[in-house]
Amino acid sequence: MATNEIRVSSAKNRRSNQAIAGRLENQDRGSVDRDRSILPITDHARMRWAERASDAESDIETALVRSIPVDAPQRECDSARLYAPCDVVFRVQDGKITSVWPANYDTLATDDLGRCEKCENLERFTGVEQICRWCRSHAATIEMANGVTVRFNGEK
Repeated sequence: MATNEIRVSSAKNRRSNQAIAGRLENQDRGSVDRDRSILPITDHARMRWAERASDAESDIETALVRSIPVDAPQRECDSARLYAPCDVVFRVQDGKITSVWPANYDTLATDDLGRCEKCENLERFTGVEQICRWCRSHAATIEMANGVTVRFNGEK
């Protein structure tokens, strides 16, 4: 029975992540207009961001836009978004960012993410031309979280 509950939660997370990703698609990856925030951010989430991402090079709004949707089947949330440079996860509940968790990679579904060779952050690499969203380096080889190594030959 617990497995079914996890699958339902995982499917719910995917739907919510897809909806949020659609809203984020129109935003510039590097900056955010604070007046047009994607999702409301609670004071609690802002406090947790300050505590858990104190070395972040961006503010919480920019980090949210640059974050990667991930499934967090063992967590109570509508969806979750990974901000790999600080190893934190944004908790999305009821259409707002309600908390910022430390990223426990053992409990996140990251099999479809690859690790950048240069900055070592996880990224969702797609297509032939691979550019890391975090350090902007081009990847010729990517080690996926599931252990598979992907090599790109530059052909389109």
